[in-house]
Order: sequence, then C-alpha cells, then structure tokens
Amino acid sequence: MSVPTYRNQVDRLTSDIAGLEKKVAQERSAATRARGDALRAQNSIRPSSSQSTVLSRLRDVQRHEEKAAAHDRRAAQYSDQIATRRRSLTTAQASLERAEAQVR
Repeated sequence: MSVPTYRNQVDRLTSDIAGLEKKVAQERSAATRARGDALRAQNSIRPSSSQSTVLSRLRDVQRHEEKAAAHDRRAAQYSDQIATRRRSLTTAQASLERAEAQVR
C-alpha cells in the first residue's frame, strides 16, 4: 500500500483511540456519580425512618449500585477496544515507516 493510505490509517486509529478514551472517562465519571447517589441514599436512612422508607432507600441504593456497575462494565469494554486499536496502531505505524523508507 502507499504512504498516504498508511498515514490515513494511523490518523483514523489515533482518532478512534481518542474518542474511546473520552468515552471511558465519561463512563467512569457516570459510575462515580451513581456511587455518590447510592451513598447519599444510604446516608438518608435514619433510625427513626419508617420501614417502607427504609426499604425504598435500600432499593435506591441497589439501583444506583447496579447503574455504577453497568458504567464500569462499559468502561472496561471501551478499554479493551482501546487496547485492540493501539495494537493496530503500532502495526500501522510500522507499515508507514517501512513505506516511507521505500520511497526515499
């Protein structure tokens, strides 16, 4: 393949990695927010609270924790994709360097 083709491939992979890293950061931030919501719901339970209020707050805690876990799973999936793209980027960069060396 030609130098421009490899250069485009490197640029595309670099852009893909940046986008995925942004998504990982967003998912981790969302997980942190969900855990904070769970903690606030848990701290809102008072000894004088009625049984139905306590159960409702416990369901809220569980719901927020499940949301946080889902965000963590998505962040891990994006991290796996980043690793794959980085391996492809390394290969594309090596191919680009070889193509540039042949042109010289």
